[in-house]
Amino acid sequence: MNKSPIPKAARYINTLIAVALLGFGAYHYTQPNAAWRSGTIESVTALSLLAAAFLVPPKAAIIINSVFAGIILALGIRHIAIGGGWVSGSIEEIFAVLLIISGVIIYKKGKING
Repeated sequence: MNKSPIPKAARYINTLIAVALLGFGAYHYTQPNAAWRSGTIESVTALSLLAAAFLVPPKAAIIINSVFAGIILALGIRHIAIGGGWVSGSIEEIFAVLLIISGVIIYKKGKING
């Protein structure tokens, strides 16, 4: 029986986004010019989301989700605005919304103590 204070739905959302971002990060590392910057942001975000899903208390998980939702939102806007990848930019926007939803799930259903 799982006694994690983070709800299962939030852990799944964070894990799925982390796996996808690790794939995006690996892809960006193989691209020319300065795509490695996006790859680094995506990789760090993915590892932080896994920490939020499995290692930290609920309040910290909400903060991590909120901070990285903002970072991913900004990265998605940058990709869409500059034209360097509207597809990945759109997916990043969706991920930002899902991270906010995950944070709300943690807030509403998580075991947040004092």
